[in-house]
Formats: sequence, C-alpha cells, structure tokens
Amino acid sequence: MGIKPSFKKSDIDAHIKKKLVEIDRKIIARLRVLGEMCVNRSRSEGGNDPSAFPITYGNSKNKKPLSQRVITRRDTDKNPGVKAPAFGDFLSQTGNAKNSISYFILRDGAIVDQNLGSEETSTALNIAKQRAKNVRRGYALVVVAGVQYAEYLEAMGYDVISSAEVFAKKEMSKIMTKLNSKL
Repeated sequence: MGIKPSFKKSDIDAHIKKKLVEIDRKIIARLRVLGEMCVNRSRSEGGNDPSAFPITYGNSKNKKPLSQRVITRRDTDKNPGVKAPAFGDFLSQTGNAKNSISYFILRDGAIVDQNLGSEETSTALNIAKQRAKNVRRGYALVVVAGVQYAEYLEAMGYDVISSAEVFAKKEMSKIMTKLNSKL
C-alpha cells in the first residue's frame, strides 16, 4: 500500500503563485521605501553627501570631495549671518529642481509604482519610460529630476540627485540582503 497525496498538482501551483505574489509585493514595498528615502534626501536642505562629488577645485593635491550646502533665498533673508553661497553651493531660488524629483519602480520593463514630484512631471515620466526600455527582466528603482536644467546643475558640481544615487547604491545591498534572509 503506497502513500496517496491529499493534494493535487494545481494546489502546488497555487501555493507557488501565492508565494511569488508575496515576494513581488515585498520587493516593491522595499523599493518604495528606498525611493521615498532618496526623494527626501534629495529634497532636504543640507542633506547632501559630499562623496557624490569627487571634484577638487584649486589644489590638485588635495583630493577631498567638494562639500555641499543647500541655501534658499529665505535662509539668507531671515538670517543675515548666512552668507551668500560660495562656489559649489546650491542657491535654490524657486525650488523647482528639488520639487521635480520623482521615483519610479519598474518590473520587467513596466512602471508598477511611482511618486511624482510637483514640478515637470511629464519630463520625469518620459525619462522613466526611456529607462524602462532597458529593464527587460527584474526590478529597478529610477530616481529622476524632471527639470530640464538638472543635468546642467549636476555638471556644474551642484547636488540635485547625485547624493541620492550614492545613498541608494549603499542601501540597496542592505535591503536585498535582509529580504533574502527573510525569504
């Protein structure tokens, strides 16, 4: 007399599909948290990571990265002790660059979740769609600045989203390690 299963192959398939949906949901949730952290980091004043800018000015022997400060017009008006920005500092006059920062979560080349900034949302969406074409399989987090001049600001040594990229790369490995251990 042999052992007879009390389940069908369809029960196994259903269980595997349920687990895959759970894993998908957890990955997207983790990427959403990381996306929010990147957006908040990019928008916060003074939260820039100087390691995102391995730029040296003046003394070529000193390889210390450029230190960044974000100063708004409101800061200079409120406090006369706050000096006008030195070279390399970011004086945000309108806030559009920071408010255009958005993130998108991609799965197998499709946008499955997003958080759009309040400025230049169509530009940010177009950039995300372009990036989605390169993600055929798997997941990706795309953090973009939607204003046309963000690339120019970055090229000039100002931090719009560079420090968020450095942060995301550091955090992604930690997040995936934790997720793998739980699965």
